[in-house]
Amino acid sequence: MVAQIGLTPSYLRESGRGMAAVQQNISRVLELREKVLRFAHDMINVENGEIAASCELTAVHLDRAARGSIAFEDKIQALAQKLMG
Repeated sequence: MVAQIGLTPSYLRESGRGMAAVQQNISRVLELREKVLRFAHDMINVENGEIAASCELTAVHLDRAARGSIAFEDKIQALAQKLMG
């Protein structure tokens, strides 16, 4: 999206500019499966309150030592269920 408004890698490089994400608001948990969390993120235009963009993300819970996916612990599943509820 940022490239579509002109903030391309070449623009940033040539102009000596940069970008930094300073806030992310996770709007809602959509789904939790054994090893998968699906959640949504909405970007709100602070001037008019309208949704400027929406993003749905799917994340897999990993065991970094075993280098594979692993089920969420019961306490994490319970907390996620509350957020969906």
